[in-house]
Amino acid sequence: MHQPLRRRDAGFTLIELLVVISIIALLIGILLPALGAARSQARTLACLSNVRQWGIGFLAAATDRKEHLPWVGDSGADNVAKDATMDMWWGHVVPDYLGQPSYRELGANPDTVPLPSRDDSIFVDPAADFPDNLNVPYVNTYAGPRPGIPDMTPSKYGGSTGTVPNELHFFFSYVPSSALPIGLNRVGTNTDKRYPKLVPLHAIPQSSATVLMTELRASDAEIPPGDNWAGRDLARSKANWKRASGRHRVDGGDGANYLFIDGHAAGFDYEYVTRDNELDELFPVGPNGFPQVGFNRKDFIWNPFGPAGD
Repeated sequence: MHQPLRRRDAGFTLIELLVVISIIALLIGILLPALGAARSQARTLACLSNVRQWGIGFLAAATDRKEHLPWVGDSGADNVAKDATMDMWWGHVVPDYLGQPSYRELGANPDTVPLPSRDDSIFVDPAADFPDNLNVPYVNTYAGPRPGIPDMTPSKYGGSTGTVPNELHFFFSYVPSSALPIGLNRVGTNTDKRYPKLVPLHAIPQSSATVLMTELRASDAEIPPGDNWAGRDLARSKANWKRASGRHRVDGGDGANYLFIDGHAAGFDYEYVTRDNELDELFPVGPNGFPQVGFNRKDFIWNPFGPAGD
């Protein structure tokens, strides 16, 4: 007489468990790169949103100043502490139009360290290396007379009021272009005979291609090893191609988001904006007789009135 078949105990065999684990591992291997790419894309979009916000703020501020920009800083791009003593500095003026605290409100004084939040400040790109693995905050010191804006009336624009010692600890991801002509680096009105050389925004011939604000890189890890512009001091309140960022995926390569004079924002590849354009089709001669060469390109212009050279 045959023994009745015994029912197998419930549960998985070792082989079945190994198969399930292998499938789960395979799925994780497939999903993780996609999740990483999605996170990177989300940060790129958040950065682009920040840059667009700056565009809204700059244009609103210029509208109130008869199409002249807020003061974008001293001709020396590293004079951050000196610039920040000025009420009309872009870091103090523009955020107010966006319902954001000015850099001064964030603590731009000798007793505090203003490091804006990564998550909710338009000063900081959420994808930037901040602040754990870098030598930040940057420090810039100025001790001297409170500077007046060139050709400005001191009583109206905060001219010299004596000695103002100021050590500024700072970190931000977006800065005005240091290649902008000096005529844009002031506050005033071109209808006033005292300021005949100021350039209103409507007078810029290629405003949709001229860079107003650049995304400052936070680390040379963002750019190709051995790049021509590696090793630059990144403690700046203005910048051009020498300190351009490459921390976002743009057009299939590493790049950054930029703000243009007309207020729109767009991403460009790092290699494209940091290489001399001699191999490209050159610009025609500009409105002031300058050939549009150097680092200018047809759709990406650093200096709208002359060559953007190193």
